[in-house]
Amino acid sequence: MKKSGFQKVVEVRKIQEKQAQQHVADAERLRVIEEDVLGEIHQHKRNALGNARGTQRMSIAEMQLVRSHLSSLSKQIETQTSVVIQVQEEEKVKRELLLKKSQEKKMVEILHAKKLKEHAKESESKEQKLMDEFAQRRR
Repeated sequence: MKKSGFQKVVEVRKIQEKQAQQHVADAERLRVIEEDVLGEIHQHKRNALGNARGTQRMSIAEMQLVRSHLSSLSKQIETQTSVVIQVQEEEKVKRELLLKKSQEKKMVEILHAKKLKEHAKESESKEQKLMDEFAQRRR
């Protein structure tokens, strides 16, 4: 059976929606990875602070080294926080695009169903006319 224009459009919209769903899933995975990295950096900093506090005596050079390391971790946290925020924003944009694609698909499906209903009603009407004409000819 030949596909109607609406059927082709519905299929295209379904494909676009699936692609948008995949993009959202990819964005979610990336966000989780980046948040995990941020958590690991935070944990590393907590451990470094705990180790520094647990040390009884430290030379000035050791204190400077610890301070430098903590400062480096703080900068990494800032950078990674920016990455996480950016990834979250990208995920939000992809979710909005998915919503738009889903709405477009639904709209085309509704129009397709409406067109099918109209076609069925039209066919039924034509069939009834033919039956009426046939019945009049038999009389």
